[in-house]
Parts: sequence; structure tokens; C-alpha cells
Amino acid sequence: MPKDSNHIDFAAGAKWVSFHQNVSFTPERWYDVINRRLDADQTKPTDNIERRKAAILRIQKILKEAEFNNKKVRAYGGTWSLSEIQKTTDYLINTNPLNAIDVGLEAKYLDNASIDGKQLVFTQCGASVKKVNEELKQSNLALPTTGASDGQSIVGAFSTGTHGSAFTFGSMCDYVIGLHIITTETVHYWVEGNTKIVSDLFIQTMIPGATRINNDNVLNSAIVSFGSFGIIHAAMLQAEPLYELECYQCYQDWNDVKACIDGPNLAPLSNFNIPNTGLYNFSTFINPYKLDSAVVTAKKKVPFTGHHTQNNSPQFGPSKDVLDLIGKISDIAPKKIPKIMKVLDDLIKKEYPEYSAQTDIPSNIFNGGVAADRGKGLSVELGVDASQVSTAMISIQLAANIMPFPGVIALRYVKKTKATLGFAKYPMTCTIELPGAMSKETERFYAQVYMLLDAAGVEYTFHWGQCNNLTAAKVRAKYGNTAVDNWLKARYTLLPLHKQQLMFSNDFMKTIGLDVLSSTEPYIA
Repeated sequence: MPKDSNHIDFAAGAKWVSFHQNVSFTPERWYDVINRRLDADQTKPTDNIERRKAAILRIQKILKEAEFNNKKVRAYGGTWSLSEIQKTTDYLINTNPLNAIDVGLEAKYLDNASIDGKQLVFTQCGASVKKVNEELKQSNLALPTTGASDGQSIVGAFSTGTHGSAFTFGSMCDYVIGLHIITTETVHYWVEGNTKIVSDLFIQTMIPGATRINNDNVLNSAIVSFGSFGIIHAAMLQAEPLYELECYQCYQDWNDVKACIDGPNLAPLSNFNIPNTGLYNFSTFINPYKLDSAVVTAKKKVPFTGHHTQNNSPQFGPSKDVLDLIGKISDIAPKKIPKIMKVLDDLIKKEYPEYSAQTDIPSNIFNGGVAADRGKGLSVELGVDASQVSTAMISIQLAANIMPFPGVIALRYVKKTKATLGFAKYPMTCTIELPGAMSKETERFYAQVYMLLDAAGVEYTFHWGQCNNLTAAKVRAKYGNTAVDNWLKARYTLLPLHKQQLMFSNDFMKTIGLDVLSSTEPYIA
């Protein structure tokens, strides 16, 4: 295996393929960054503080190499993103081995007495959501919300805007209160909001040499920055006491479920024998060609008892093997997609049984499930103002009739995020996910959806980690000039030189107009 000038191994000519197999590329260099010293014996420290220091040095040396050779750098974790945010032909960094996690912070490491240090989690970027959940469970803690699955890296999940479905909380990025970001061989930052959380001793001990930045705009921009502010090496998360979810799932006619989707309006749930007060989340998904059996799921947050009655997985859509088959058939015989999807109804009912008032902890519910199996698939996720869901669904269902779609339609609800470019931007956002088989028919369906939504005047955003048709003009139209400019200025704070901004960019960043700061005026954070 070749080595760079710092004697760090890298692979050359190896093809990278995303989890869902819709994105692939061959980087010039592919680094596996590990918590191992760069000295002669390459020893692996067992202490988390020393492990982090070893990782920081390795990342800094790779960035030195990239800068010297005028190369761009991207990092990846769980490979779950369906967009091209991680794509590069230059240097690619695998952060998965960086999985050190510390639960609880000693008082000497805190600057803010109002923060309960026992509920803080300092995690490296490569730790999976699953591993973070497992560590928290040992301390009777839990993340306030996660996505539907736990195979992503924790940083990859929150930095693309992954949201979960807790409409009383928000997205995963909303419990991120600190970030360690490395930008050059000699410069790295500890970023918090305006209010200090950790002490200077914490920085000196855990990430020595980092420059402190306390600025709401920088933090709120960096938490959803999809790898473009530098290498996010670690994050501080604010967990909460372990809780359980009381779960309900049933099948209802879509015509009845539609009464719930704007708002959401939870009152009609009582007609389905589901509580309509005190709910933690509400979601539904439909097979667009079998509307008499929409899956309705609701969960109520209850105190932890330890007496679980269910371990269920809320993944949307049939298994990957089935989607692969549908994709192949749909490319050959697109007119048969509605008939194929009707046949799948029995499979869907097998994977999503009805249940009532069954409880479990969130990490058992929002786990890998069928999505843990690597397979071909596509997905678009739209963020729509929750008051406009019915209008949006008219366009989406019409698109499914015009352009047969080998997939399902899923609706979840999430509170507005604090992230500057978070896609859950409305006071209450309905996320409309459209997972389907990898096929030309699926791509044509997506194009039809965009066209009909635009024609109907429905505003929507895109999940940064899923398929989209974003351009620079669309990003500004969807988020507004103020939000985009604030995000760019926050990036400029960490990457003040034009060459640094380019180093953490790629073609996707250029396409959406976020690769460099257009203004030459200096920005004071």
C-alpha cells in the first residue's frame, strides 16, 4: 500500500460506492483515519484522550498533504447519503474508525453551571448512531431523537439534517452544542454558540491547540454543513434521561388518514384507537396504488420502566431485495408498476404488523431493521410546511398516476430546526419521503413531482443527504439570501482563504453555489 510524505497509508485506484449504490467514484487517494500514533511503532492508544490526539495529528497531516498538492478533501462515515456531498476525485477520508465516545463530563470541564455534565456526550465523528445509543444506554440516557435507522455515523447524520419524527423536539443537529473542526495542519477550532459550555481546561486537555469560537451563527451553520467547513472530528451532544415510547400501528383507509395530515391534526386518531394527546410522533406511509391500507404509526413518550413489550422497527418501504426486483421489472415494463405494487401489499403488512400500547426504548425502535441490508435504492425527501401537506400530496399522487412509481410515500413531522440551512425550516415541517427502487422510472417520477409541486406553488426544501435537483438559484430561493449569506460567512470564519474554501468543496458544492464566499469583504463573526 502506498504512503504519503507523512508515511500515512492510502489506497489508490479503489472505487467508492455508497450504501444505496446510487453514487460511486474513484478518489486519487483513499485514507482510513485511525486513532493510532504516527510514531515509529504505530501504537494504538487505549485512553480516549490520547486516541483523539492521535487522530487529530493524522487528519492534520493529511490536510497538509492536500494543501501542498492543491487537492480537495472530503470525508465520509456510514456511506448512507444518496446525494453527492461526499464525491471527490482527489482525497477521500474514511472516518469510521474514529469512534471514541465519552459519556458524562466532569465539573472541571464545564464553564456553564446550568448544564448537567452527566448528560453530555463527547463523540468522535465516525461513531455510528447505534454505538452512541449503546453507550448512552449504559448510563440510562438517550438521544432526544434520531432518524428511522441507526447505521449512519453520528456526524454524517446530523450534518446532512437527519431529523427523526419527534415533532415536539426537532432534528438531530438540534442537540449538538459543540463541534471540533480541523481546517489545516495547524488550525483547528472548538465551536459553540454564544454561551460557553466547556471550560478552557476541556479544550487544553481534549483537543489541545484548538481555537475557541463562541458564535450562534457559526455553530448553527456548521451543524448542517455536509463536510464543507473542514473535517468535523468530534461533537458534543446533549442527551436526556432514558425514556420509553408507547407505540401504536394500524392500517387505515387513506381517505380517513388525510384528515390528520395538515398540522398535523391529531384529533381523528381517536377513531383509529390511538391516543390523540401527548404524542411524541405521528407518521404514515402509503403504497400509492393501494390506498385502502395506509400504515399509521404513533408513539407516546413515557417514563422508563425497563419492562419492554416490543422491539419494532419503523422503516418505510419493503426490503431492499424487493426494491431491486421492482426496479428491474419497472425498467422493462413500466406500465405494470401499479399492478406490481398492489401485489406487494401482503409483504408490507407482514413487515408492519398492527400493535397497540407496546413499549420499548428508542434505540430498539429506531434501529437498522431491513435498511441494514445494503442494496440498490433511491430516495427523495421533501420538507413542506405542515399546513400545506394536503396540497403537496395532491401533486405527488398525481405524479404517481402520470409516471408509475415503484416505491412508497412516507410522511413524518418535525419541529423547526436551529440549523441555518436545515431542511426542517418551517415552524412544523412535514417530511415527505419517497423511497423507491433504483430505476429510470423512479427518476422520472421524481422529476414529475418537482414539476407538479412547482406548478402548484408548493414551497419545499430537500434533505441534504438524499437525491435532489438543487442549483445555486434554488438554494437561495428555498432558504433566502439572508440564510445563505450567513452560512457562507460562517464558513468564511473557519476558512478565510479562498484556497481553503476550495479544498473543502466539490462539484456538488459548486452546483448549489456554496463552494466559495462570493463577497470579498471580510466577515467579522
